[in-house]
Amino acid sequence: LKQPATFIWSDHELHVPKLSLTLGKGTISIQDVIIHEHLLSGDIFIDQLPLTLLRVIHPEWKALGYLSGKGKVRGTMEKPEGELSIEGKSLKWGKEKKRLKYSPPQQLFAINLSTALKVQEQLLTWQISLDSGKVLSLTSKGKLALNDLSFKTPQSLEGNLKGAGDLGALSVFIANGDLVKGNASLNLTATGTTLAPKIKGHVSLTKGLYENAAFGTLIRNITLQANASNDKITISSITGQDNTKGRINGHATIKLTSLMNPEVDLQLILSKLMVLQNDEFSGRVSGTLNLQGAFLG
Repeated sequence: LKQPATFIWSDHELHVPKLSLTLGKGTISIQDVIIHEHLLSGDIFIDQLPLTLLRVIHPEWKALGYLSGKGKVRGTMEKPEGELSIEGKSLKWGKEKKRLKYSPPQQLFAINLSTALKVQEQLLTWQISLDSGKVLSLTSKGKLALNDLSFKTPQSLEGNLKGAGDLGALSVFIANGDLVKGNASLNLTATGTTLAPKIKGHVSLTKGLYENAAFGTLIRNITLQANASNDKITISSITGQDNTKGRINGHATIKLTSLMNPEVDLQLILSKLMVLQNDEFSGRVSGTLNLQGAFLG
């Protein structure tokens, strides 16, 4: 830690002349950060920040690669303005976990990350991309009004999310150790407001697999087809099977009456599905499962 900062804290006043933190070959520098009488001013620079820092959060996280970028903040507490751009090359992120019965050895996919965020005149714009060659490609860009940071009133929205690849590249981010795989494709656009969004596009999944680390539940050959129109995502078909004769079929609708808390209506028909399978217990279930209501309760 070089050039220790001087902090003066009184109501909303905070003064950081300069702070530089060295981590291996990487550095974080914060310059001229001032919060005084609701005024904001400051700059941050990130150079080769190692992802091994994640072990501070959880010692079992394995992470390789470096992040670099820069950002700045200006304006007032009520109307902040700023920019942030971060890039990472060949990032690998995973968690040491117990091998599941049907899971292959853990594979850490190298992902390239590029982000650019900007807040100006109460408008957030973003451009984000994740790329892992032929394994995964995911991009998003758009803009969102920030007139009301509580989001209790409608905020204008315009954006898209598109990509294709193996969900296995993202399963390393699942904290509980569950395994997901499958060939996914999506292309969604959104317009309107946060309280009345209008969406359009499709989502599909083939050769999907889900394995629960705690209960040993295995569902393979998962297929899913969904289309989005106006304020609704209709999942016309969900199918899958366990490792024997168990089956699952279903359909669902997701109504985006609010972008922050959509309404879900899901129906699944289970036929002799092995839902519990470990060294001590096993069990099959047949019947109908219905889930309805707001996603966040």
